[in-house]
Amino acid sequence: MQLVKMLEEEKAIFEILELTNNFIISKTKSDILLAETRYAAKSDLLELYNLSKFANYCRDNDYNTLINDINTYLKSKNSSNTEERKIRLIFLKSDERFYLRAMTSTSISSQGYRDFGINFSIFIALASLGQYVEKNNNELFINNYRIDDSTIYLSFAMKDSVKINSKLSLSFNLILENDEVKRNAVSFNGVFKLKFEEKDKTSEILLKPRGLKRQDSMHPTDLLSFQHKGSVENVFERIKELPELIEFFIKQVSNDANKISAIENPDDVKKLILHKVKFSKKPEFQAYKEPIRKKLTSINVDNTFKLFELLREVEEIFEHDDVVSKDFWRTKLYESLIEKQ
Repeated sequence: MQLVKMLEEEKAIFEILELTNNFIISKTKSDILLAETRYAAKSDLLELYNLSKFANYCRDNDYNTLINDINTYLKSKNSSNTEERKIRLIFLKSDERFYLRAMTSTSISSQGYRDFGINFSIFIALASLGQYVEKNNNELFINNYRIDDSTIYLSFAMKDSVKINSKLSLSFNLILENDEVKRNAVSFNGVFKLKFEEKDKTSEILLKPRGLKRQDSMHPTDLLSFQHKGSVENVFERIKELPELIEFFIKQVSNDANKISAIENPDDVKKLILHKVKFSKKPEFQAYKEPIRKKLTSINVDNTFKLFELLREVEEIFEHDDVVSKDFWRTKLYESLIEKQ
């Protein structure tokens, strides 16, 4: 394992020897394979022994000699180690390379783990949404998705909209997320499309609340989630709540959305958004900060319709499949337009 590369690039390179798999040999033309971890390996590997802070310290101070000494020591220390950890080798056709999946929760210490994978997550979502659209005489379609070997982001858009007032209407997208590698729960959340109409003009933006506001919680929570444990029967029992939770969430955000029509100074809202963008620290979002700043400062907005148009143009800056940065941006919009935080 190349430790320096792992620290610098948040990934690890593993050398696998004495291969016998004909498919791998046909691709590599060798019985030795260098495989890069498909997902960030630093925390998965170093946090096992609480070494992450020390590793960052070594990296930031260019202690490459010390890092190499540690690497040599670990190799010698583990030369006779018979402990096994399950890993999965995957081959991505898009770049003709082999990768190792990060460790999953299948070890002995994770008793009760259930692999509620991508297919299962989609199935239960469709089963529950089928009840919702039948009850409400609504229609839905998949309008966005990102799926790879271990994760899923799937957006179900509802056709019908809710009239907020004479200028504003709202429609709902249910978001399904599941991460099989990082041991997160399967979760359902919502993204809302707001349409603003003024005379013969319309403009739309997307907002993402931080979560559902429940009476028994001080902080917004996922619309619905379940962990990778327990029985399938329990999951189906929980998922029965989803249709009612969707209705409650739409009503909650619809009430909040009235505040948008009451905005008196749209340019102040734009400045608040600029402030949030400037001080945002999400790693995936950093590349967009300067293009967003330029776009937001290029136009003065003196009415709500112009503000919507400007924010809609900012949405177009993001890469199509970068759902993480898009959702981060949409959450900041919700805070600025509705929560004023």
